[in-house]
Formats: sequence, C-alpha cells, structure tokens
Amino acid sequence: MEIAVSRRSPLEDAGILREAAACFQCGRCTGGCPVAFAAPETPRQIIRLLQLGAWERALASPTIWICAGCYSCTAECPRGVDLQGLMVRLKVIAMYREDCKGEAAFYRAFLGGIRRRGRIFEPELVLAYGRQAGIKALWQQARPGMKMLWRGQIPLRPMKIRDYAQLGALLDELAKGEGGK
Repeated sequence: MEIAVSRRSPLEDAGILREAAACFQCGRCTGGCPVAFAAPETPRQIIRLLQLGAWERALASPTIWICAGCYSCTAECPRGVDLQGLMVRLKVIAMYREDCKGEAAFYRAFLGGIRRRGRIFEPELVLAYGRQAGIKALWQQARPGMKMLWRGQIPLRPMKIRDYAQLGALLDELAKGEGGK
C-alpha cells in the first residue's frame, strides 16, 4: 500500500484509516520493534487508537517520535500494514500542532541534517535543534553532550557520503509520499 504524506487529521485521511483498518492486532509489529520498551504505547496500540478514532491521543503520543524508522514493524506485519509509513504520516500531522513543538523541532533538525550531509553530524544537529526549540532545549543537552565529546563519542568533523545526488532523489521521493512499499 502506498503512503502519501498529508497534513490532514487521520480521520480526514482515507489512507491512514485504510492502513489502520487492515491490522487485526496480532502484535508482531510490537514484537519486532527495537524501541517498544521505551515507548509509552506500543506500535500495536497506536494502530488500535487509530482504529478507534482516538487520533488525538495517537498524535499526542511520544511513541510516534520514539519510532526509529527501521521498518521492522512493517516487515513483520502479516497483513502488509505499513506501520512505519503511518508513523511518518502521524509525525507530519503532529508537526503542525502546538503541543508537539519540541519534538517537531528535533525531527526537522534531524531531517535537515540528513538532507545536507546524508548522515547525522551531532554538533550540527544540536545547534539546529537549539535554533528551532530555543536556548532552554539547547542548555538541557549541554552536559550530556560534553560528556560524549570528552569520551570521543561525538566526531569533530562530519563524515561524507559518496552520492549526494542519489540521496537527494531518494529524499525527494519520500517527501512526495512515494517511498512506501
């Protein structure tokens, strides 16, 4: 099933409802999710919220921002539900809500780093996030960031990728919503 990105609420978006309706709640998505332990709602529970029409609760869930985007949930689904695509769509919708500004700022900064370099360069990510979310958000990252820098866990120079043109084409395709299955 193809996932198209829309700013509309899930109740107005037939694609989200069609994807959610296909799920029969087997739980394989949650079993394969590497970050389910850290999420307040499991991937299966997010789908269930959409099935029940509780999309406001799904959009407000930190689970959509914790999602690693690894496609494990989608690969595990016996019904072919593109749950990872649904998570991306929910993030896009949530980015325009007032109560998700911090998470949306981080997501935008993260995607901007990927678009510019093809990889994440942590110092650039933190500064871009701080510009969008404010100095308070940046200040909260200072102590852990300095510890990571001191331990050599943060590179001082960004890594490069080989083919920026191919990356740009892929990101453009995903932005159009054609990056689904």
